[in-house]
Amino acid sequence: MTQLWENPFIDVFLDAVSDGVILLNESGVVVCLSDRAAEVFRMPPGEVRGRALPELVDLRREPDGGGAIWTEPVNLKATCRQGGGLQTEVELHIHPVRVRQGPPRGYVALIEDLEEKRGAEEHVRRMDRLASLGQISAGIAHEIRNPLAGIQTSAEVLAERVGREQGRREFVDVILEEVRRLNRTVEGLVGLARPPSPKLAPCDIHRVIASVLALVSKQLENGGIRVLNRFEPGLARVEADADQMVQVVLNIVLNSIQAMDRGGTLEIVTGVRCSGGDVPEPCVGVDVIDTGCGIPGEALDRVFDPFYTTKPGGMGMGLCVCQRIVEAHGGRLTIESRPGESTRVSLDLRAVRSVKPGTVRRTTVGSRQQ
Repeated sequence: MTQLWENPFIDVFLDAVSDGVILLNESGVVVCLSDRAAEVFRMPPGEVRGRALPELVDLRREPDGGGAIWTEPVNLKATCRQGGGLQTEVELHIHPVRVRQGPPRGYVALIEDLEEKRGAEEHVRRMDRLASLGQISAGIAHEIRNPLAGIQTSAEVLAERVGREQGRREFVDVILEEVRRLNRTVEGLVGLARPPSPKLAPCDIHRVIASVLALVSKQLENGGIRVLNRFEPGLARVEADADQMVQVVLNIVLNSIQAMDRGGTLEIVTGVRCSGGDVPEPCVGVDVIDTGCGIPGEALDRVFDPFYTTKPGGMGMGLCVCQRIVEAHGGRLTIESRPGESTRVSLDLRAVRSVKPGTVRRTTVGSRQQ
């Protein structure tokens, strides 16, 4: 290990930075790195240290030679080989460190996950669109509600007058059913425009999951779906509105059930993890994993868009509303999928008390397993 980085203040610096920083010796071997850099590699820091940078990243550019990786600062894009056989596109900024204009004694590399960056940028754009759509939706809902109420009242009066008279009543029933369907759409618009403020209190997420599984027990049985719970014992409570959490988890589980029309396994995992993003770390995480049909890449990028759906008869507002509820809790909702094999929905929530991070890994919106 080069003496260049043998300074106790180096560790203090790396603990303080939030960027992906890698310190290399003169041979390009990782000497130490920040926690954020380890997250990009999806490996513990101890598994990264001592490995040459080309073992971890496909640099796509030959070193300058002379025993050094580069003699001048370089910026390049590369493929990062992550833990678990995954890969991601990264951007590297490599700077040689010299003493008195001599040959490089080591290197400082900044690493940035481009896929995660694109996901974050898309998330910001989606929030901007939702803010504008929310204002429009509120106006539309207001204008539709009053005439819709009049239609429903008139149809109910008409239904009483025609009784069960064959031929006429069936048309009245159609009107009432369509009015109810429009009412559900309007309620969805209202929820999209102004999701109710959560009533935060200590909430047992395991109890929430148990309530949801009880609600869908018949669908699980009829669909031939096996449930596998992997709950971390003694898990900290989350700071949440229990009723809204039931709504979120129920929507996720129902989506999983609908994706397994030929049976399968529904696995629910809870634990403590570092989520990244704006969620305080560590946090309580819930993963809902199904062995269903998966989500194609082009659809995965749009699952949180309002009114986008691939399900016949769906309105495309379920996940969008769920995401807004989770964000109102200061949490994070993400999805990754393998088309034709499985889908994982990850929910990160703030813990009521301090907890130690577990082994569950962070996921990213739009990321796909390889």
